[in-house]
Amino acid sequence: MGDRFIMSDKELRHKVILEGVKERKITLVLAAEKLELSYRQVKRIYKRYKEEGNQDLRKTSIVK
Repeated sequence: MGDRFIMSDKELRHKVILEGVKERKITLVLAAEKLELSYRQVKRIYKRYKEEGNQDLRKTSIVK
């Protein structure tokens, strides 16, 4: 059976928006506006999301 993990509301929101970018329904610029982040931050997060998938969203939301 695959690994399961619980996503917070924030992480789930990021996932939905990044999926929209992946499916080319929205642009990174629009995603940045919706997430209230800079274009550069969203571009970096999206790159890691494409490489590592959902698991990486957990890493980006951890406050150090």
